Amino acid sequence: MSDRITLTEVPIAAAWNVQGDASRADFADQVVRQFSIALPTVPNTTARGDALMAFWLGPRSWLLVAESAGPLFADFVKKRDAMNAAGAALLALLAILLAPA
Repeated sequence: MSDRITLTEVPIAAAWNVQGDASRADFADQVVRQFSIALPTVPNTTARGDALMAFWLGPRSWLLVAESAGPLFADFVKKRDAMNAAGAALLALLAILLAPA
C-alpha cells in the first residue's frame, strides 16, 4: 500500500528567524514565553503550536511561520529585546520578503 501525500499552498502572514543556543535554558524558556512553542532540536524537523510552526534550519537557527498575524506576532521590538536578553537574535523576515527589488 502506498501512502499519499498532498501538498497545498499556505499563506504566510508572519515569518521570523530566531537564532540561539537551544541547550541554554534561558534561551529555550524565552522562546516558549514569547511564542508559546518549544523549538525542535532534532535536525530537519518541525514543531507545531496553536498559532505557528517552527522549522529547524540548523543547530542555532529556526524559522517561525504563521498563517495569520495574530497577537502572538505583535510587538516585535519587545520580543526582539527579550530574545536579545537571553543571548539570542530575532529577525523579521516578512519585511525582507516584501521589500521592493
